[in-house]
Amino acid sequence: MAARTKTTVDNQFAEVLQVARQQTLRAVKQNQTLALDATAAWADLLGKMSPQFQEIPANLPDFAEVVSEGLSFTKELAEAQSNFASSLLSALATAATVAA
Repeated sequence: MAARTKTTVDNQFAEVLQVARQQTLRAVKQNQTLALDATAAWADLLGKMSPQFQEIPANLPDFAEVVSEGLSFTKELAEAQSNFASSLLSALATAATVAA
């Protein structure tokens, strides 16, 4: 009976986790769309207000490179967090085994 209850709890947790992931991704994508729309509207308005703002100064870094570097850092950070979480779980499993 205990195994069945654990399986039911595991399944319920997996379902809740899946719903949370879907809702989070949907919210992030909606916010991205809003940010892109607002940025496009702002840039359009700024361009109409003053044509001199339409030119990008030469001393600014390449935007694609900045984004690429930021995403690279994000991937490294996510990997570090993943490694930390795995190590933490391993330490907790060891402690639980010793305590038992």
